[in-house]
Amino acid sequence: RQPSVDGGNGAAAAAGTDDAEYVLVYVTASDRAEAQRLAESAVEQRLAACANVLGGTTQSVYVWNGEVETSAEVSVLFKTRSLLVDELSAHVVAAHSYDTPCVVAVPIVGGSAPFLDWIGDNTLDPPPPPTPVIVLVFGALGAVCAVAMVWWGLWGRFWWYGWYGHA
Repeated sequence: RQPSVDGGNGAAAAAGTDDAEYVLVYVTASDRAEAQRLAESAVEQRLAACANVLGGTTQSVYVWNGEVETSAEVSVLFKTRSLLVDELSAHVVAAHSYDTPCVVAVPIVGGSAPFLDWIGDNTLDPPPPPTPVIVLVFGALGAVCAVAMVWWGLWGRFWWYGWYGHA
């Protein structure tokens, strides 16, 4: 089997999807069984709300190792959140029989609101944004300063000036 070469490793697939909340992810597989397996595993893990294993085979023509190749493939169309594209891409690449499987994301710019809500309801929640390091550092520094101020307010002046306030 020759790999499909019109895709990437997932990072490129996510490019351009930042403005869209939902995407269609197009994947090609070597046969119907592989397409079905990819579809089921992604939906079971909630990386996609739905996957359509498109009927019949697609005749793909591509360049591989400097030669023009032709092979029959089966297409799968996943519906998911744009924030899950990298995770879905990694899942497909890891489970795929090709060295370089086609995994490309296309933004959904509109559609039926109830259907788009359904996609959101049936996929993993997007991961929370990472906490900036500066917040953690200054949060910890603030806690240390607060403890020092309380200590100084309660005991520090006695330690520094003595119990009777003499300088």
